[in-house]
Amino acid sequence: MQPGKPKLNALIEHFNRTYCTKIFNFHLFRMLY
Repeated sequence: MQPGKPKLNALIEHFNRTYCTKIFNFHLFRMLY
């Protein structure tokens, strides 16, 4: 494993998590209203 990779992976995971949460909240909002 290369140095610096874990930090990059954590950044990507964080981005994906927040992005998916936004999409999920958007669809949930549209379903409810």
